[in-house]
Amino acid sequence: MGLSAMDDKRDRVVEFYDRALVGELVGERQFDTRILPAKLRELVGKYEIVTTPGEFVPMDLDMARRVLEAGVELLADLGVYCTDTERLIAISRDEIETALEESPESFQQGCGAQTVKVRARGLDDTRAPSVNNGSCGSPMSEEAVVPALASCAMEDIDGLVTGYLKSVLGRQTRARTPIEVLACKKEVIYARQSLEIAGKPGLSILGIMSGGNSESQDACTFEGGLRASDRHLNVFDNELKLSFDTLNRVLHDAYAGTGTVSAIAPMLGGYCGGPESTAICGVAEVLASRVIFDNQCMGSWVESIWQDYASPQWLWVAGMLSLAFVAAGQHLVTGNWLGGNAGPWTAVQCREMAAQSVAVIACGSSIVHGFNGNAGTVEDHVTGMESRMLVEVSRVAAGMSVTDANDIVGRVLAGYEGLCKPGNAPFGKSFFECYDADSLQPKEEFVAFWEAEKADLRSCGLPL
Repeated sequence: MGLSAMDDKRDRVVEFYDRALVGELVGERQFDTRILPAKLRELVGKYEIVTTPGEFVPMDLDMARRVLEAGVELLADLGVYCTDTERLIAISRDEIETALEESPESFQQGCGAQTVKVRARGLDDTRAPSVNNGSCGSPMSEEAVVPALASCAMEDIDGLVTGYLKSVLGRQTRARTPIEVLACKKEVIYARQSLEIAGKPGLSILGIMSGGNSESQDACTFEGGLRASDRHLNVFDNELKLSFDTLNRVLHDAYAGTGTVSAIAPMLGGYCGGPESTAICGVAEVLASRVIFDNQCMGSWVESIWQDYASPQWLWVAGMLSLAFVAAGQHLVTGNWLGGNAGPWTAVQCREMAAQSVAVIACGSSIVHGFNGNAGTVEDHVTGMESRMLVEVSRVAAGMSVTDANDIVGRVLAGYEGLCKPGNAPFGKSFFECYDADSLQPKEEFVAFWEAEKADLRSCGLPL
């Protein structure tokens, strides 16, 4: 039975489950270290994918189209690896093309006065992307989570992204325990509370970050939890892999009626190799998510073994994960997760944020999720000012050509690339160091700091 024969589209994951039971048997290590890298090297050569040294933003539109073609071939030839059965889930070229044709060009999130229509963007598109921000998976304490998220929701964002609760009721969150399930429930409850404080009860929530398995993830859907107007995050495994647990979450969302935002995170310098092959693999993962998850939009994060989130190669891959589709005329709602190594209230974080935003928005990204400071590892290093900065930069980046964006990004990062690296990036400050706890407003010095940084960014060509 194929996908077209399914009486109920919500049952579509059963087809992929069946394929995972009968596909080609391959050892996981063999897939990771031999099969996938060899195929990627072949495709890089066949489609002549080459980066230009010092290029921050991909500018060759014909090559971007070839990256998409290579991603289609990778997925059609290899399929997706199921870690539970150690078999390949076959995906046909026809299924890929159908999934692209049926990709929604827009969707709505949020409800009431906070309803937002998210649209696919194109090159030189003067429409600003949607901005979803919050703690974005960063660890949060129970003391800071509600005021910090409320400070984000008070800004002009289109959706609130939750974070990871390190503890609940004074008990450490541990995997596959009742506390993990409770943390996922509390995560969305706290997010709803923060929206009420901000006066935006209908703002869309994107999560869940406090649990990894389907049991804890699905615990977020209950009366007072995630709504149909919210978005549930479902993450694709590295590289080109999924588990039955992933399919469980897809099935849950289909029946719960919650919109799905898929996330991929190809690792630069890992099994993917360099930027050219990482971009191809990332595109294939976007395509696989469309086929299997039937998601409304895609959020791409580029992981890196070097954690060099402001390097030319990292920015090139991040931009290409949208540009490959946009240059080929595909009206897919693509998005990017943004984040860096510096913490709040630092000039380095402003530069990281500006560089990443300009790069991906010029490449046609429809949604930016972020900004996640300190590489998402430091508790309570989240404030609403990052949302303000991201919104302001995103609006002026809209309409830029990839050529202009490349020049601006180069100027933004001049003298800062070394400071953006792990170990060199400034630590920054916590929420309660940056904000007044009673008014939930940024301290005057923090606002003045951003105004000064905007002046510096204007000198780099950003019309802030």
